[in-house]
Amino acid sequence: MNRISTIEAYILAGGESSRMGTPKATVHIGGNTMIRRVADVLRQNFDRVSVVADRVTDAPIPECNTIADRHRHCGPLGGLHAALSTASSDVIFLASCDVPFITTDLVRFIVDCPTQHDIIVPAVGTRLHPLCGIYRRSILPVVEHHLTAYDLSLHSLLRNVDTLILPISPSMSFYRPHLLLNVNTPDDLRLAEQVERSGPSLQHV
Repeated sequence: MNRISTIEAYILAGGESSRMGTPKATVHIGGNTMIRRVADVLRQNFDRVSVVADRVTDAPIPECNTIADRHRHCGPLGGLHAALSTASSDVIFLASCDVPFITTDLVRFIVDCPTQHDIIVPAVGTRLHPLCGIYRRSILPVVEHHLTAYDLSLHSLLRNVDTLILPISPSMSFYRPHLLLNVNTPDDLRLAEQVERSGPSLQHV
């Protein structure tokens, strides 16, 4: 499979991880850290993959360039700002470090959609997943406006630009119940470990 050279990918790995109680990027599932699992999928699909961390010196994935989050206390919106400010491509793929079950099929499904939209994100049922999607660099001024206004909700950003929502349903060949599981809490981690231990029997339910 050819890797994509026209879209840069960024992994958000900063933040306080207050609900987890420990940095989520370094939490292990199935023998690898969550960020390593995400990075491995993205590196299969994109020529350029970078990590947005609190500090450049953190460097959680040695093979990936690390950039500093300039708005460390502004949540994912601050990380998105860092990615868009750094990117040279018109479009970026953004993923958080806490979605350990994303797959190449999911990434390609999102990337293959028309990119004239400002943002493209998947949804499972009524739940949007803005931390696994496409963002156009042209929305940077809108992101900066949200930061200045301290309106840090990604859902608010999605409402203020041209956003395409991609429904992910069981009818799709790559669908898995936990495909977009966000591991934010110890309970989420226990579920993720159960999914990992069960392998295809639970992941493919």
